[in-house]
Parts: sequence; C-alpha cells; structure tokens
Amino acid sequence: MQQPFVLYLLLAAPALALQPAESATRSIIPLDGVWHLEIFSRSLNVAVPSSFDELVEGLPEAYSGPAVYHRDFRVPAAFRGQRLVLRFDSANYRAAVHVDGTLLTTHEFAGMPFEAELPASAADAGVHTLSVTVDVARSWQTLPPGLPATHYGVPVVLTWDGLYGFGGLDGRVRLLALPTHASIAD
Repeated sequence: MQQPFVLYLLLAAPALALQPAESATRSIIPLDGVWHLEIFSRSLNVAVPSSFDELVEGLPEAYSGPAVYHRDFRVPAAFRGQRLVLRFDSANYRAAVHVDGTLLTTHEFAGMPFEAELPASAADAGVHTLSVTVDVARSWQTLPPGLPATHYGVPVVLTWDGLYGFGGLDGRVRLLALPTHASIAD
C-alpha cells in the first residue's frame, strides 16, 4: 500500500509538470478569468479555464460545433523588446488563436499545452483582442475517436468509449515575456 503523500505526488505530478515559472528572465501575466463566449447562437461571459458544456444552459449533449472565446489584453510597457508568447495549457479539442484578427497558430489535441508567439507589433501600446475558436468535433483519427453526426439539425459527436467530450479552454492561459536571444524550439 502506498503512503498518502506518495499517492498525492503521483496524482498531482501531471498538473505540476512543464509549467512556466516566473524568473529573472521570464515574466508571466495570467489571462484567466472572465472571457466572452459565442456559441450555438448565444453570447455570454464565462470563466476560463472551464468547459463550455458545463456553463451553457440548453446546449445539446455531445454538442460538436465551434465556440469562440474573446478577451482584451494589454502588453505592459516593460515587456517591449522581449519575445511575447501566449501559452495555453489546454484547449479541447481543436483551437485557432487570433490576435487582432491575425491567425497566430492552430492546435489539435486536448490536454496538451501549446504556445503562440505574438508579432512584434503586439508590443505597441493599446488594447489587443485575443480570440480563440475551439471546436470539439471528433473523427476516427482523434483521441478519443468519435463519429460526427447531427441530432435535430445540431452537430454532435457519437462516442463508444464512455468518455464525454467536454469542450472549451479548459486550461490556464498566460502571456509570457521571454528573452529574445534564447529559446527552445523543439
């Protein structure tokens, strides 16, 4: 039988692994909190991180369409001249990240962190709009797999694995300021 502390470490380790930490060369601004969500012909404010399935009343079970998150942010003057990166701890399932209408990156796979580097123009003074489109659609090539279908005209996903496909920005979102002279690409 394992000791309670060891069991805690085993359960908590994935959540603690590979997280950026503030240091002399890295500054972090959390972008979690209240975001604006547009989904299924609705518009409402929701918490991030969370899954929209739990927050949107009347959303069909196993909904499989897009949801668009919006949030404004400002880059501090102290961040100018540094490499600016948006870090997403998880977006379930497909994500497309836009800043001020410009596509920065796309990502596919739930539970995996990903980053999007901001263009140098984002360091300019002013408010920037961050938009993230998240789509929960599954196929036989995704994990877990699913079969796209419609139910009374609403896109849904059928699964046989007993897993419910929660969707949304279900991980933390942060703005990182990193040194321009050093980075790890792979």
